Amino acid sequence: MFRLLLVDDDPDILAQYETALACVGYDLVMANSTKETRQKLKTARPDLAIVDVMMENGIPGFDLAREIHHEYPKIPILMISALNQELNEPMKIEPDEKLPIFKFLDKPISSLTLRVEIENALRSTGSA
Repeated sequence: MFRLLLVDDDPDILAQYETALACVGYDLVMANSTKETRQKLKTARPDLAIVDVMMENGIPGFDLAREIHHEYPKIPILMISALNQELNEPMKIEPDEKLPIFKFLDKPISSLTLRVEIENALRSTGSA
């Protein structure tokens, strides 16, 4: 069973992730702030992290993703955001050395797409 760290400051989004992912057998660890994320990383040892970009309680998601990657480089990171939905001209955000994530996904994201992207990320590390 794979353990996923879900990071979002919106409890409704965390509940949606829980509904979509617990039923397929993932062990879920949730955090709603930067501080809580740091604590959970030390104890939970997740196989993958899903991080929201716009975090109200702490550093922005981009910075948090870099921090996670620096401390735990083998954990693939999916970033999810409604940022492109809010912009007139959506940004194309690609993983690179400055943003060490597996993939950037736009909200809203379907349960099926989320599960597929998680499997792809886990497979990329040889975990799945």
